[in-house]
Amino acid sequence: GNLSQTRALLFGEKEKFPSYAGSAIWRMFVYGAEFEGLEPAIMNVYTGDGKVLAIQRMGDRLYIVGQAGWPEDELSVLDRRRYVGEEDGNDSGGRSTNAERLERFAETFAGFPQDVVKFAVDHCETASVLEHPIYYREPNRPWGKGRVTLLGDAAHCIPPNMGMGTPLAFEDAVALGHALAKHGVKSEALRSFEADRMERVNTIAKFAIEQTGRYYKEKDDNANPFKLSKVNSFEYIMNFQQDPIPTDSGMPKEV
Repeated sequence: GNLSQTRALLFGEKEKFPSYAGSAIWRMFVYGAEFEGLEPAIMNVYTGDGKVLAIQRMGDRLYIVGQAGWPEDELSVLDRRRYVGEEDGNDSGGRSTNAERLERFAETFAGFPQDVVKFAVDHCETASVLEHPIYYREPNRPWGKGRVTLLGDAAHCIPPNMGMGTPLAFEDAVALGHALAKHGVKSEALRSFEADRMERVNTIAKFAIEQTGRYYKEKDDNANPFKLSKVNSFEYIMNFQQDPIPTDSGMPKEV
C-alpha cells in the first residue's frame, strides 16, 4: 500500500513515505441500530467548511465516515501508528484509545447534524473506529525496475476524495494482464504496463491532489468532492474502458 516495503527496496527509503495531504479521516461501523431516513443504496452526505460527513448502509451494518482538514503540526495527536503500522518519518503519538478517537471525531464535526454525530458516537462498534491522516504520492514517480513493478497505492497513492484508489488498482490489474499476454513474463511486459498507465493515473492523481488541498485545507467549496460531476475531469474519469484480459494469454500453464 502507501508504505510499500517493495517500493522502499526498489528505490530506497526516501521513496517509501508518501506526502501528507492536509486532512484526516475517521471511519466506523454500526451494527444492530437503525438511522432514521437512511434509504437502501443511498449515502447521506453532509458537506461544508472544508469537511465531509457521510452515512450509508452496507449489508447488515451502517458505515459512517468523516473527513476534515487537520494541521500538519498536530499530526502527532492522531492515531497514526494503528493505520500505518510504524512511524511514517515524523513524530507520532502512536496509538490512541477508542474514546479519544471518537472524541476527536465528535469535536471535529460539532457543527454538523448532531443526530448523525451522536448516533455514530453512541452506536458505533468501537473496535472498528479508524482514524488516520490522508496521504498521497507525487505523480510521475517510478513504479518498477527490472522484473518488478508496483500496482495500486504502492505505485500511485492518491487522496480518497475522488473515490478512485480502488478503481485505479483494478485498472492496473487489467492493464498488467494485457501486457503479460502481449509480451510474456519478462521485464518488457512490466515497462509496457507502466507506460500504458502513466498518463491516465498521473492526470487523475494531479486533479485529486489539487482538489483535496483546495477543499480540505483552503475550504474552497468549488472544490467540494461531491460536486465533481460539474467539472470537465469527471468525463475523463468515467469515460474509460478496457478490453477483457485474454483467457489464453500464452503464458506457461501448470502441468
